[in-house]
Amino acid sequence: MAETQPFSFTDSIRDARQRLAVELRAQAEQIQKLNLELTELRQLHERTEQEATRQWDEVARAAELVVTAASESQVAANKALENVLGAVRTLMT
Repeated sequence: MAETQPFSFTDSIRDARQRLAVELRAQAEQIQKLNLELTELRQLHERTEQEATRQWDEVARAAELVVTAASESQVAANKALENVLGAVRTLMT
């Protein structure tokens, strides 16, 4: 019986080590999947950030064009008004 107990104890330790190894492998796989997902999320974040920056740049350019067009329109309106006033002065004289 003394021989059976150490063998049984050794088997128990071996079984426990095998179960632990299986659990550790499963956890390692989960960590690897999470790491891959994290990498994908980082890449998605970078792409989203780049796209947002690009769109903000387009909005800024469009705003500049609107301001320029409004300014040019104002200059043209002033010039037209000056032309009309000049024509009226010419008619009056």
